[in-house]
Order: sequence, then structure tokens, then C-alpha cells
Amino acid sequence: MWMGLPALGLVRFLPARATETERSEGSYRLFGPKDGLAESVVWSLLEDRDGGLWIGGRGLSCYRNGRFEVFRGVGRTLSEGLVFSIYEDHGGRLWIGRSSGLFRIEHGAVAAAYNKSNGLAGDDVRFITEDHSGALWIGTAGGMSRFQNGVFTNYTTSNGLPQNFVDAIYIDDDGTVWAGTYGGGLARLQNGHFTCFNVSNGLAENVVSRILEDSRGNLWLSGNRGIQQV
Repeated sequence: MWMGLPALGLVRFLPARATETERSEGSYRLFGPKDGLAESVVWSLLEDRDGGLWIGGRGLSCYRNGRFEVFRGVGRTLSEGLVFSIYEDHGGRLWIGRSSGLFRIEHGAVAAAYNKSNGLAGDDVRFITEDHSGALWIGTAGGMSRFQNGVFTNYTTSNGLPQNFVDAIYIDDDGTVWAGTYGGGLARLQNGHFTCFNVSNGLAENVVSRILEDSRGNLWLSGNRGIQQV
């Protein structure tokens, strides 16, 4: 198991099947810049289909075959800012969400960059996921965007989103989009219309930072005050 820490780096916890030699060094190991990590600040993690672990913070690193590689970018470069989200789409393309925009990486280079100036709802990208049609959904501090075939469709408070700061997105099996906001609670987008859930109609709090669904179809939300089931 891997855990990112906002100031100390990356932690790897040893599995139960670890050898005695591995366990002699302790039950976990902490990695930082001295080990090749780009920075000691870690905000996001993703294991890609080839087994590489991508680590985002103030920089972007990949841990593969026992060593770290720092991604510098080729051609277009990643702008400054924290990496809050990393996502691999169905085609194996890597998407990076930073506080300065959305970036697509292909063949070891930044192939495209998006921000508010070219259609994204906001520059500060907090979450990236994909629906069943292959469209990307991006949560930003300025609203939520759907991106497909080079076109952005944006959702903000002007068309029903309860709060523009979207920290989490979950898409269920029937295509319903659930958006967790910072301060506005939970929003359900279904058939083009939003339904909002907040403390006034049953939520424990209005901060929703992650959304997961269990095998029974229940949604689990995390926020500043803990975890709740919907």
C-alpha cells in the first residue's frame, strides 16, 4: 500500500507476504527527494496499466522498476502549481490536473494543455474521471467540465450547480453524475438537471471531497467531519 503525505513524501507499507529481510527494515518505508522523488509534497497517486506509480505534488514523478523518474515534459511544459489529480483514460493517455490547468501526456511529452482561456470551467483542476462514452469530467474550483471531441461543456452555479468548487465526481452505472463540492454539498446531474443535497435536507456537512459506491449501490462521502452514507 502507498500513501502520499502533504509534507513528508511517499510511504510504502509492506504487505503481509513481505519477506523477513524486507520486514527487518521496518513495516514501512518513507521516500523523499533524496530517493529521487520530485518533491516531498504529495497530493495525488495513480497506478497506471503498466504498473507505474505516478506521484503528484509540486512536481510529477513516476516510480517504475524500483526507481523514480521525474517528469520534466518535452515540448510543452507543465506549468507551475500543485498536481491535485492524475487520471489514465481508456486509451492509456495520462491526464494531469494542476492548480494551473489540465494537461494531457502522451509518449513522455505534454501533448495538450487546457485552462479557462481555452474552454475549461476553471484553472484550478481538482478531480478527473471518465464516463461510459469516453468523455472526461473535470472538477475545478470554477465549476465542472465535460470534455469530449475537443469541446468543453461547463456546469456552474449559473445552470444549477450548488457551488463552483468541485472536489469530487462519481459517475454511476446508469450515467448519473454525482459532484461533491466544497461548501455546497452533493449535486446529482441527471437528464440535464441538478438535484442538490446539503445539510438542510440530510447531509452531515456541505463539504464532499470524495465519493465512492459500494456493492449495494450506496454512496459513501468523505468530508471535513468524517464519512457518511447516502
